[in-house]
Amino acid sequence: MEVRYIEKENSLNCMNGKIYVVLAVEKGWYRIIDESGKDYLYPPESFEMVGGGVNDVRDKNFIFTINDVNDNPGKEWYDEACDLIDTNSNEKKEDYLQGLKLLEKSACMGNRDAMNDLGMMYYRGYGVEQDYTLALKWFRRGAAYGSDMAYENLALLYKNGQGVPQNTSVARDMYLAMANKGSTTAMNSLGNLYYLGIDGESDYEQSFRWYSRSAELDDAEGLDETGAFYKKGLVVEQDYKKAAECFAKAACLGDKYAFIDLASMYYHGCYFKQDYGTALYYLRKVVPLNMGIAMNNIGSLYEDGLAVHKNEEIALAWYKRAVMAGYDEGEENVKDLELKRAAKGLSPMSDDAVFHLTTSIFDKIDEALQDADELPESFTLQTKKSSDGLVWADGARDGIYVYHNRYPVPDISPLIHAVREISANHYSIADTMLLDFFDDEENVMIACMEAVQKWILTNRDDLDGDRIYAFARSLLINTQEKEIVKFAISVLAIIDLEDDDPVIAIVEKMGLSDEFTLFAIYLLSKLKHGNEKIFEIAQNVHGWGRIHAVEWLEPATEKIRDWLLHEGIHHIMPEYSGAAVANKIGLVERLQAAAPDSREYVDIGNVLQAVLRGMGGPLNEETYKHTDEATECFLAKVVFAPPNEDVYDVLRTIKIYFGAKKDRNYQDYAKRAQAVLRDRVQSEREQLHEWPGD
Repeated sequence: MEVRYIEKENSLNCMNGKIYVVLAVEKGWYRIIDESGKDYLYPPESFEMVGGGVNDVRDKNFIFTINDVNDNPGKEWYDEACDLIDTNSNEKKEDYLQGLKLLEKSACMGNRDAMNDLGMMYYRGYGVEQDYTLALKWFRRGAAYGSDMAYENLALLYKNGQGVPQNTSVARDMYLAMANKGSTTAMNSLGNLYYLGIDGESDYEQSFRWYSRSAELDDAEGLDETGAFYKKGLVVEQDYKKAAECFAKAACLGDKYAFIDLASMYYHGCYFKQDYGTALYYLRKVVPLNMGIAMNNIGSLYEDGLAVHKNEEIALAWYKRAVMAGYDEGEENVKDLELKRAAKGLSPMSDDAVFHLTTSIFDKIDEALQDADELPESFTLQTKKSSDGLVWADGARDGIYVYHNRYPVPDISPLIHAVREISANHYSIADTMLLDFFDDEENVMIACMEAVQKWILTNRDDLDGDRIYAFARSLLINTQEKEIVKFAISVLAIIDLEDDDPVIAIVEKMGLSDEFTLFAIYLLSKLKHGNEKIFEIAQNVHGWGRIHAVEWLEPATEKIRDWLLHEGIHHIMPEYSGAAVANKIGLVERLQAAAPDSREYVDIGNVLQAVLRGMGGPLNEETYKHTDEATECFLAKVVFAPPNEDVYDVLRTIKIYFGAKKDRNYQDYAKRAQAVLRDRVQSEREQLHEWPGD
């Protein structure tokens, strides 16, 4: 580490994007921390920041900046600490403590990011006792080593009076230094500081100035706060359009408060036409972020019967969940509805009931995924037996309908009525009608889908497409009923959606559940790049979902065709996909090109086996018309194939399938398969009994 000392009168020309520390002079020189972390002469906690306004610096003679020979010392320890802390979703104290030790090692090597993170650990109380004094110490060190984040965090301590006496003027000066360097975080902090007031005096014009500067740099928080100024008409002319544009852009950038603001705009009909369904959608988007205000507002929608069916029990659950999330204003709502429960002789709602009533199907899928590409093998949405005593696997009922047409088309007039109510903005009525219709387990959406879609398309000129879209979108992430999810996807599938529509990501995620794969891929098939999205889903589902995905997947690339060959029939019922795979890969052509001793030959044989097993079951001979040619080619090469149990299994299937037919040519296939089996198995048995050296 090289330390360069600069005379004070030249200091303003030497900033160069660095943080400078005022030098406490002792005979004109001052020593600091070396690479081992050892302190010399003066503790680093006494360093004072230039531009921070800390004390009077006019009698100081020198400042210094630090130029690291290694700009990222202790990186290995720092990265290990970050991995440990970032993946600590269960907030285990021992993981935080281990991370803390690694950060300390890295910090002692001079890693400024580690110094800042140590400060934040103590500031937040992650794995340690919350300690603003230690946070101050590490933020100061990080700032001294050139960390802008540490410098801004140091300003935060002065703003809040944490670990140091509160001094908003000092905080302002420090934020100003960072804002002038282009930090949008500092700009937002200045906006907040001026809004709340420096030394007790608010300055809304300065607040707007800094928030709008941040917004110009496409910062999410800056955009949201700028939108709030336009919505309120505070120091600017009230402009709902500009407010809406700011909120929408901030939401796209991930600002959670922007979703709340957008929901409010739709709820009150500011700029947008009033739409409670869209308000619910935006509120629901931030529930996973533990936003208590969103939960409370969802409770209000249920209590008032807006966008959803009126239900005080679900409303209470949302109010209680809001309070659990720290939203104290929801306590009065909880009190009111709990009194109503008590009047009915009901006990207070349990926490388990709260989460049961507020967890949608989408929530279950999202939580189970945990950023993975596929759901855990144990995941299921089936919770009870049907009236026929069966517990259906996810997606099985719809699969049986598709392949066997088992269920009659019910009277769809209630669904048509519901669509009319949606179009008329009577969302709560429509929600109630859907719940009533699908409460009869004989009413399944797969049997209604084509008829409902046809009616909507025929009458589309008389329907409000925007409201239908908005309502279906809110259903997707809010409902607890599987058939209603399918209704929503079916409706969205006949709306002209772009590939980047936010609802597509929701549908893709739902499609990772075998229960919804068929409906998801039907919608995705309408998109410009839908086949790519279907391929992604196909690779990450393994039950009925893969059966449906293989059926819809276009063999557009060599990669897809290879995947179909090697993985397309690997699911719970290979015979349902055999013909689809055979047709899409060109089974006969692949067989002719495959070497009998290759893995490809074995996998082609497995596909042939799936085709033969499917004939007379879910398939018929019209589904794949080349079984004879494929079987002949397979038998011609099998005599050259090395011993393989998969190959023998294919031969047994050929023997059984063709042996049951009366045609003499087919009987010949069965005899040839039997002959190879007899010779191969006998040969292997003889080898087992050979003496060594024979």
